[in-house]
Amino acid sequence: MALFPRWENITRGSYRGFIRECKKVGLKRDKYKDKVPYSGTYNQEYWKELNIIKCYLAGNIAADGCIMHKNNSKKLILSVSIKDEVLIDSYIRELNYKGTKIKDICHGKFCQKGGSPYCRITLNSFDENAIYLKTHFNLEPQKTKRMGPPNVSNEYFNLAYLIGYIDGDGTISCHKTQKGKFETISLSIISCSEPLMKWIVDLVDKKFPVVNRKAKLRYRERSHTWDYAIGGLRAAIAINYLRQLPLQDFRLKRKWDNPNLLAWIEKRKIKYPELFINPDPVELVKLMPMARESSSQELPPYIPQINLPLL
Repeated sequence: MALFPRWENITRGSYRGFIRECKKVGLKRDKYKDKVPYSGTYNQEYWKELNIIKCYLAGNIAADGCIMHKNNSKKLILSVSIKDEVLIDSYIRELNYKGTKIKDICHGKFCQKGGSPYCRITLNSFDENAIYLKTHFNLEPQKTKRMGPPNVSNEYFNLAYLIGYIDGDGTISCHKTQKGKFETISLSIISCSEPLMKWIVDLVDKKFPVVNRKAKLRYRERSHTWDYAIGGLRAAIAINYLRQLPLQDFRLKRKWDNPNLLAWIEKRKIKYPELFINPDPVELVKLMPMARESSSQELPPYIPQINLPLL
């Protein structure tokens, strides 16, 4: 008690009084320099070093995440349809998030009639991770108008980012052609960012060369969005390759593991085996987290570090 002057003047249980006396002796944290979550602790340096899983999650943030800057601090809001709740669970597991997962119903003008159930988490004090996401992936607040392509050189990291983005703003479908004669498959992606979409087109064209007709990047005036789609045999080659990246516990099974889709791909693999390429398993092992450090190591709850003088 000797540390605090006029301790007897602090009303019992008075938090403000306690903070006031701490500040007088220099024990109060400078909230503008040392930002910590006020609710829901998590790994605040998660994206400092990259692996293939972190790149997948970054791609998903590019599609479904929202980084906000308010009161001199950043936060990340992750909100998905309730049918894709497993995505939120992946973030909780990977970042060791100790906060609340919110489930609610959206009644906005873009929601379906009767409301759209969704799941959401909010990561406060996101400043450090925001720096890493900006550095590696050009992700920042107001990303709709400012988002650019990743700054990552590793091809597998870029493909993992692409898978994460497809799980947010992409569609994998198996359907009949316009004339209804036979079934085919397609992989389509949409974004408001022209630079990002041009990067995706370039990545896909280089990794999965054209085997039938070349797909074009198109601008939709009504929705102010860009879209790109590949179909048929080329889509089968791309989907088959991307499914082999070690993201089975993260990617959306409803998109990537559709039985009709897989059956269609298997038929093409039998007919054109020379066109279906496979990733290098040795290289993929090197890009995975060591001993699953992101989820196996428990992070202790945040405790302010205060150096008290010796009495």
